[in-house]
Amino acid sequence: MPRFTSPFDGAKLFYRDFVPAKNPPPFNIADGAEADRKPALVFLHQWPLSSRMYDPLLSDWSGPEHKGDIDYSVLARDVISLVEQIQPGPFVFIAASMGTGETVLAHGLSEYGYIWISTSLPLPVASPEFPDGPPRELWDHVLSSLRSHRSQFVSNNFRGPLGVGVSGNVTDKDIEIFERIFDAADALAIERAARIFTSEDLTGELVEFGKTRSGELLLIHGGADGGVPLAASAHRIQKLIPDARLTVYDDGGHGEYFGSGID
Repeated sequence: MPRFTSPFDGAKLFYRDFVPAKNPPPFNIADGAEADRKPALVFLHQWPLSSRMYDPLLSDWSGPEHKGDIDYSVLARDVISLVEQIQPGPFVFIAASMGTGETVLAHGLSEYGYIWISTSLPLPVASPEFPDGPPRELWDHVLSSLRSHRSQFVSNNFRGPLGVGVSGNVTDKDIEIFERIFDAADALAIERAARIFTSEDLTGELVEFGKTRSGELLLIHGGADGGVPLAASAHRIQKLIPDARLTVYDDGGHGEYFGSGID
């Protein structure tokens, strides 16, 4: 399995790099698709999942390899280092939840654009500045539940607002898949990552991102997202970045990428 060295502390971080084959040609290729078509797609996964939440993926930060104090800037530097190493050519960032914060800080890499699914930005915690955010007690409860029994947390919550939303468009087998992904994640990495995205306010960085980015920004969000409600995230981002486009799946939850049939 490929790994690259973090410039922050020398940690060996896992990633996936898929390059379409030409000979023999891919099976049942979609109409109009080309094996070497640009731009490439750079996927950043959602906390507390891993690369397996996507069919293809470029980056995966789900293990305990990092040492020392980690924040969004460290994760963004890892993304920058990986992209510079792989050299995918022109690409689009596709990021979910916490991963969207990494693209804000690494935005100089992409000139084509950004797709943010269920973004957690600018800060998914209620405060005087963010009255529409979920209370800190929600995230404390999530971490306590993950400590005691991660698989049970998935089965209890993934059909609701923290998962696919109110539609319940998920099977028992789907739940089993995500239970395995959760169980494979390192417990310390899960807790430290949650502390990052519930502690760092990226409002200022979003304003700068809106002024200096290249390419368009598309927000995809669930109307029934109980982890990061629309009013606390996508709607707030539209006020900071007026030209951002928003697509809302009314019944979708925070696991919007999985339950709504996005393709």
